[in-house]
Amino acid sequence: MKISVVIPFVEKSSKIDRSIEYIEKQDQSTVECEIIIVNACADEKVNEKLSSIEASEPEKVAIVNVDNRLTKSEILNLGMEYCKGDYILFVRPGDAINPRLFGVAADVIECFQPELVSFDMTYAHDKFDMFDDDPFLVDGFTFVEPDDKTGRISYLINSGISECYLCHLYSRSLIEEVGVRFSNDVQEENLVFAYPLMLLAEGIAYTSDNGYCFFESREYGDVSSRITERMNQQASLFEMLTGTPELYNEYRDEIDAHFIKEYYLRNLKMARAARPDDKLKLSVFEVLQYVTLSIVPKWIENDYIFSLNRDDRNLMLLLGRHFNSEQELDTELRKDMLITVITATYNRCDKIRESIECILKQSWQYFEYFVVDDCSQDETEDVVRGYTDDRIKYIRNSENHGVSYSRNIGIKNSAGNYIVCQDDDDFCRLDKLEKELECILNLPNEYGMVYCESINHTRRIAGITNQEAIILPSREMSVARKSGYIFPALLHKNYITATAGLLKKQCVEDVGMYDESLFGYEDWDLCLRITRKYEVGFLRKPLYDYYQRPGSLISNREGEHRQRILQALYDIDNKYVEDRKKYGIETSFKIVSE
Repeated sequence: MKISVVIPFVEKSSKIDRSIEYIEKQDQSTVECEIIIVNACADEKVNEKLSSIEASEPEKVAIVNVDNRLTKSEILNLGMEYCKGDYILFVRPGDAINPRLFGVAADVIECFQPELVSFDMTYAHDKFDMFDDDPFLVDGFTFVEPDDKTGRISYLINSGISECYLCHLYSRSLIEEVGVRFSNDVQEENLVFAYPLMLLAEGIAYTSDNGYCFFESREYGDVSSRITERMNQQASLFEMLTGTPELYNEYRDEIDAHFIKEYYLRNLKMARAARPDDKLKLSVFEVLQYVTLSIVPKWIENDYIFSLNRDDRNLMLLLGRHFNSEQELDTELRKDMLITVITATYNRCDKIRESIECILKQSWQYFEYFVVDDCSQDETEDVVRGYTDDRIKYIRNSENHGVSYSRNIGIKNSAGNYIVCQDDDDFCRLDKLEKELECILNLPNEYGMVYCESINHTRRIAGITNQEAIILPSREMSVARKSGYIFPALLHKNYITATAGLLKKQCVEDVGMYDESLFGYEDWDLCLRITRKYEVGFLRKPLYDYYQRPGSLISNREGEHRQRILQALYDIDNKYVEDRKKYGIETSFKIVSE
């Protein structure tokens, strides 16, 4: 099997070396690979770099130099013409593909012969360097047979796989048979390329694991302009699909549902996720209403729209509402949607910048951000005050009190309906806030928090690359122990990283904030109190990256430090004596005689 990788090179600042490095990491023992770099960047240094890449592996890498006046769509289409592989993969220069992608895809293709292999995408800070640890497994794939329409609908409507052109391996014969190409009619060229192939592919294999890492660097423009652009893009795609009668007649309800989801629902979610001072124009909303009701005047008669989640159905109800002002619309859209992010920091001026930027670059921009400095003696204050974003609120403790005290200061000052903690030396994925909020909005009211998988990168930081990364909670753990009423399971074993969670502020106030008497494991204690009273939701996505570096609170091996950690565990153990008895869970501590 041969995979052709097409990389359009249009910006000289792109870190193409990173993309090549991740392609080189692939297991190519059973997969042949060719890399086609279509270069539209007329820069001498860029040309020297690309020539060097081509010279290092001339049998694998081909540079196609083109006129820099070509559009990106034309560049991608030209790249496909040079492909000789069985499957085609598109990569933005500077992005990364999962190191296991080729090997796993080869196994899946050998077993099922799909025309489309789909995977999910993660969004990361440009300095995130641990994508190698993301899981990507054969047993995570679902296969849709060519004649399984129910399975195809599930893939299209419920799988969560994006129609972004970067999220798929395409059979070259499928592309040639369908004749689909990237279009200059829309700026976001993926919209008219991938989705028709998702409808027409004979056999699809897909997984929710991250096969692609998109390194985000863009600045967000005003939300009304972005939404207007997306409206035009989705309208172009819809017109193309309805202009193909044999396709639209077979998938009418599904295509209508997709259009409403992307044209109306996704745009409203963009509006409520925008910065606090960035409001959706009332005129734009009224166009959304008009077009949506023109397509589906009775949306409840479309099973796929009607079966959308609770949050989506609530947004659909706005179709019948009249708003007198942008402020009235904004208030309704964002009601109880503000997230308070808290970073407690101490002497981490060399690490905190990237952690802060992971929050500032979130796809969910409607937040306030407290950075609580626990009386640092370094340049932490200068670093934080160097950001001019008015959502950042800097608080400095007069003396060092510890992480629990600092997080509680943030909670006490918060105005948000939800609380998220971000450690000062970790990374989180740039859609973490959005995905976790979306999860909790669709859960019953008795749920007090949601949390995602976190990846502990300790082993890779220590140079251990022959062992898998530590994922919390473990994927071997049953789903039943990860969501719902999980208090007994969590009491038995700590598997939730507090920074991986999004907590309802009301629930935190109800059970009590962080215990300031605990030297460590204060996050476990708080999660125990929440899960004892509330149910919790779980996202099977690694959205938080835990950099447990040497010398950190838990890894510090100094004698007195370890003694204080053990004392905290003992204190937590004593807090839940009656609960342990109730569920038959033995204490973690044993009394031994000398």
